[in-house]
Amino acid sequence: MEDIRGSTFLGEYTGELVRHEEEEEATSDGHKVTLFQISEDASIDGSRNGSKIFFINHQPFHKTNASFTYIEGPDRRKIIAFTRKNIMAGEEIFAQYSDGDHWIFPTVTATDANAYQPNQYVFVQGQDNKGKDALWIAKILKGLDNGQFEVQWAVYPADISSVNRKRYSFGENELLMTIDKADRAILQSEHLAGKATVKEHCEQSNGNELIWHKLYCTRLKQVIVGPSLVKEESEAESESAINAANDEVAAMFYDDIKIRKRKYDPKDTTVTKSTKRQKINEK
Repeated sequence: MEDIRGSTFLGEYTGELVRHEEEEEATSDGHKVTLFQISEDASIDGSRNGSKIFFINHQPFHKTNASFTYIEGPDRRKIIAFTRKNIMAGEEIFAQYSDGDHWIFPTVTATDANAYQPNQYVFVQGQDNKGKDALWIAKILKGLDNGQFEVQWAVYPADISSVNRKRYSFGENELLMTIDKADRAILQSEHLAGKATVKEHCEQSNGNELIWHKLYCTRLKQVIVGPSLVKEESEAESESAINAANDEVAAMFYDDIKIRKRKYDPKDTTVTKSTKRQKINEK
């Protein structure tokens, strides 16, 4: 038994497919809670040939440490579970099975599994640093040749430096995204694990949906890294790097002010070409 990191893939909710015309018979023994609805006319009965994910119990969202979501596989819709936060060894895993207090997951409309489009959010499983069970989320920017996609990584607060975590307040299940090109990647379609439900510009979580918050980069690039660029660093190292960057920009700004205030003197060899250009322009 060991601790589980946040955003870790737990497994697929499996079982026997039950058509809704069979549902009355399947639930006549009072075990309707075993059905997980995957379309308008079908559910998965996790009590029949199910997986360990079936034993995740229901709790209201604010008490959960895991989430269910749909992904669109090449031949069928899947239900997967992943952790929302770090879970200590021995701690029970809970997820919300619906938007309300009932147990059957709400119906969703069918989508084309192969129709990945720009501006869609997708799951990317098993990328780089966190191992094969990691579940990353990215936004498709554009499609490329040979089944490739350019994506912008969305990251969890746990994936940024501790210094920046202190600077911002994060909502429940919130994601972060920059507009920095360093946080982009080129992925093959085979690396995409399905479409993710992500709402943009929301301030609080609603049910099982993931919340998206845009964090713009400033001139001093924020220490937010994509999955392939995760670097362990101490808080002291992060603060030192940011302070050094601040000092560098401050020094540049101060030198610029001194140069602009300095009077032009042809005999002064310390005057730069940019100062001469400025004097010429003033004439």
